[in-house]
Amino acid sequence: MAYLPNTVDVTSPQASAWSYTYGLQNSDGTPMNIIGKTFEFAIRRAVTDTGTPVLMVNQTLTQNGQIIVNTTASTVQVNLTATGTATLVHGGGVYTLWMNPGQSDATALVVGTFYAPQVVAP
Repeated sequence: MAYLPNTVDVTSPQASAWSYTYGLQNSDGTPMNIIGKTFEFAIRRAVTDTGTPVLMVNQTLTQNGQIIVNTTASTVQVNLTATGTATLVHGGGVYTLWMNPGQSDATALVVGTFYAPQVVAP
């Protein structure tokens, strides 16, 4: 497996739908086996924050979004709804994409800053 976590900074206007697909590979470039794995995408205001994230999605569809896993392509697509990103009232935060969160083999795959600037309403 490649050195983890990888860093990817992303931007989405506050209160806008957002989607990003992460391709998961082993260190030799082959697709990672993600069959039977669970995933979680959590945004916090700061790395040091604990407790409930400002925004969190997993493979269960909620009003905030959902993660869609494609085991054939070894991809994880994170989808956030406008309702979900509307909770990012302080311009965003920091995020982590976890594989097998809460398990003994929990792995932080990707970390970064999630920028969520306010924009003028349509």
